[in-house]
Amino acid sequence: MFLRSHIAALLCFCCHSTLAENVVSDTLLSNVDFRDATPAENVWDAWRWDPIRQPSSVRTDQPGMITLQGITSFLQSPFFPTQEDSSVSYKISAVVRGKGHLRIEAVWWDQKKSPASPHVEVVATSIALSKDFRRVEVTAHPARSAIFGQIRFVQQAETPDGVLTVARPAVQIVPRRFVPGELLLALDAAQPGDAPQQEWQDLTGLNRPFRVVGTPQHDRQREVFTIDSREDYFEGAVEDESRFDFDTAKSTGRTEPFTIILYATLDGPSHGGVINKLEVRKRDPNTGAMLDAPGWLLSLGWNEFGGERLEFHQMLNNLHDRIISRHGGTDSKLLSVQPGQMNLFVVHVPGDGVAGSIQMFMDGRLIPEKNVPWPGGSLSGRSIQNDVPLKIGGGIHFLAKGLPLFTGSIGFVEIWKGRGLWKGMTPEQYGKIRWNNGQPVRGLILER
Repeated sequence: MFLRSHIAALLCFCCHSTLAENVVSDTLLSNVDFRDATPAENVWDAWRWDPIRQPSSVRTDQPGMITLQGITSFLQSPFFPTQEDSSVSYKISAVVRGKGHLRIEAVWWDQKKSPASPHVEVVATSIALSKDFRRVEVTAHPARSAIFGQIRFVQQAETPDGVLTVARPAVQIVPRRFVPGELLLALDAAQPGDAPQQEWQDLTGLNRPFRVVGTPQHDRQREVFTIDSREDYFEGAVEDESRFDFDTAKSTGRTEPFTIILYATLDGPSHGGVINKLEVRKRDPNTGAMLDAPGWLLSLGWNEFGGERLEFHQMLNNLHDRIISRHGGTDSKLLSVQPGQMNLFVVHVPGDGVAGSIQMFMDGRLIPEKNVPWPGGSLSGRSIQNDVPLKIGGGIHFLAKGLPLFTGSIGFVEIWKGRGLWKGMTPEQYGKIRWNNGQPVRGLILER
């Protein structure tokens, strides 16, 4: 206790005595000592204070510090430049004290200083404040569309006596790493188990074997399962279904990010979900529209006009309560896939309920494929979770439009939970490792 108090007192002394001079030299921020800040004015490219819930006030009467007081208010930094580099992240830090809680957000803008997608990244939800100064550090991970960034410190309190004092804010470039993700599923046709015509074993050991429905053909030489009928797919166990219930921020108040890895070939007309967890509870008997169908699906499609694209859906129904990302096949851009050619698709779903935030990387590339999302629709506050098992290769017959659900071959499927993947890699970094210059790494990567 004595040591903790001594450190706190020393930090407090340092903040008061050398704060104006003791700043982080390599920070991307300007005016970090708030010497020229006029936060109560309506400024754009400077420190800006906004009262959100009255009473709220701001003052800069202490050297090198800024103090927000009241119930809720924002303190937003000047713009800082970002790097179009997927290998780096941005460490946000500050010395803070007060009463109440602090939320930290990163706000991202494109080259025209219009909102990037995603626009607001919550990097710390609720940091408890105390009377002693302490340094807080969080890491932000913008999308490649972000050219400029800002920090937003959100002062939060239940009563009017809430206080937040900020000193020595900094933004520094650091190697991009996430908290390592959790591998939830690993199916590989190179190691399907002892009975590939009856079941497909999960290499993680977390899930029961996937039941073979119909007659998917196991090609031992090519190390793939081939599918050419709407009746052929793989179905997980009902007991394991909740593991793959990924909800959205709007319904849960938090994001549930996950990433799908699919090594497959698209050989002919395909519709519906090659990987799906969708429950049709009610549909229109005349139009077939899904009136109540919560869940999600990944569709690798080849339409009747010869257009190939990948889509990801999170939905409550087939009307307007859904989001759809569309990669290729729109805006005169198609996926570069050829029949019989194996491709690696990495689909990252951040779980924020925004279709434009979903990213797809192909064949080890670090730059995502263009996403032209469905312009209408959104997800309401209701949960999209359901009680149906995960299916691979199809299994939602009414989406087939009379054609096979999926025509092609599947080499392996992985599903990761979290923003990071193996060893904290980003989805695109992991995809590059898996693709291995066209000689994909097979089997359970956790063993390597």
